[in-house]
Amino acid sequence: MAKLQQIFVGCPFLRAIRKNYDKLKSDLERETPLHIILADTTAISSTDYLLEHITGLIRESAACVFDATGGNPNVSLEVGIAHAMPADFLLAMYTRKPRTQKEAEQALGACPSNRCLGKRSCYTAVCCR
Repeated sequence: MAKLQQIFVGCPFLRAIRKNYDKLKSDLERETPLHIILADTTAISSTDYLLEHITGLIRESAACVFDATGGNPNVSLEVGIAHAMPADFLLAMYTRKPRTQKEAEQALGACPSNRCLGKRSCYTAVCCR
């Protein structure tokens, strides 16, 4: 049964992106009756339980918002789960042209130290940052 004021948010868990969603969650929960769920899965070790956990959170939410910026595979999986249920969802993507190289790296999740995934983009929750 969906909780009418619960919104599931699927987003990349990169520091630069996550801090924006943490602030949004805090502001919305302070100013509205909404309860925002950011799927923090760092404490879950079993992949079977992880899939069950995410599916349950999506099922219990009245709606979902997914940030597809950077093509994060975890967000793509969450969108697929929501689509298969079916659940009401909004798919968003950051499309503003970056003003600086640093902004471009943050938007795509590039690792500032260039130690992740062969000096390319870091799409994992665990990073060298």
